Amino acid sequence: MNSLRNSAFTLVEILMATAILSLMFTIMFGILQQTSIGWQAANRKVEASQAARLALEQIGTDLENCVAVIQTNVPLPGTTRRTNYAFGFVHSNRTTTFPGLATGAQISQPNDLIFVATPFTASGTQGSGDLGESGYVPIYISANTNVSGVRRGRYALLRHMPMTNASIVDTAAYLPVVDFWTNSPRWEQTPPLLGINFNPFVDHCVRFQIRFLYTNNLGALTYSDSWGRPSATTAGGWTNLPGGASPGLPLAAEITLGVLDERSSERIYRLTQGRGLNAQQIGAISMTNANLSSWTGNQNDPVRLALLEGLTLLQRTVYFKNR
Repeated sequence: MNSLRNSAFTLVEILMATAILSLMFTIMFGILQQTSIGWQAANRKVEASQAARLALEQIGTDLENCVAVIQTNVPLPGTTRRTNYAFGFVHSNRTTTFPGLATGAQISQPNDLIFVATPFTASGTQGSGDLGESGYVPIYISANTNVSGVRRGRYALLRHMPMTNASIVDTAAYLPVVDFWTNSPRWEQTPPLLGINFNPFVDHCVRFQIRFLYTNNLGALTYSDSWGRPSATTAGGWTNLPGGASPGLPLAAEITLGVLDERSSERIYRLTQGRGLNAQQIGAISMTNANLSSWTGNQNDPVRLALLEGLTLLQRTVYFKNR
């Protein structure tokens, strides 16, 4: 009898064992929760990275196949009148505006935009069958808008494909043409973005930057943050080229994309109270400053930390085929 009584657990022992077991479960649950949070964050970054890589492939293909043509004194179809054309490559460095953006959408500064003419397969309703247009416009939604799939306070990169056709009238000759405009509005601005229902090409794209590699007059390779455009009004020349650059397409383009995962984009929206990142903050994002060490202000700024956690930076160098 005494042996059986001595082998039983006391109430104190049971309570202590229960407390220890509860503590162990709490620790294990905490470890599991942190592991799950880390896995989810990594998975979100992988998804954002995959989308950005696919986008870079398409942007690279468009730029790689860019065609730049200058034609002067060209006969207009069905008439004896003639006009000039210059098309193929339009780049705006650190652009601030773009005509025809949907109400509530604005260019996310200080990003770039670019439009190129590329080979295009003819269809029954679009283009002349030889060239198509592709443009990339980085936007920030400051209010409710008709840009599909982009909520207020979010960033996106749009792929704009304005196609000219015989129903569009050239503003210089007042006759139908099947080519790109060089007059106002320029070909990369037709039709305007206003009223067109766009889907974002890249969600949460906070950085879109392009640099150009070219050979200067001394034969050295150098980079430029901007590039000019063909001009049929200056005797078949190019305007706004960097110093020492030869007319025509550059040697290569270096494209940088910076995208956020969904959660980080939401955090930044709330941290900035819907205002979004300012130009200085976006300008601090680059491949050479991936850790945002040049961030102005407090290095522990919650906005900076959210960027560090959710930002994926990708870069690709594309060489132009049709130089």
